[in-house]
Amino acid sequence: MSKYLVLQPLSHDQKKYAAGDTVELAEEQAMALLAVAVVGEVPKEGKGKSKEIGE
Repeated sequence: MSKYLVLQPLSHDQKKYAAGDTVELAEEQAMALLAVAVVGEVPKEGKGKSKEIGE
């Protein structure tokens, strides 16, 4: 099982998740939810950060 970022409200295993939460899913569950953009990959630390000029 891996963790995924919730992109849209989700009800899973009798628990509700809001956008921005993380949820742990089996690969089969994740594939179906990734296909319809309900969940996405959890961003890696440092990803998306940019350096200022001169650093």
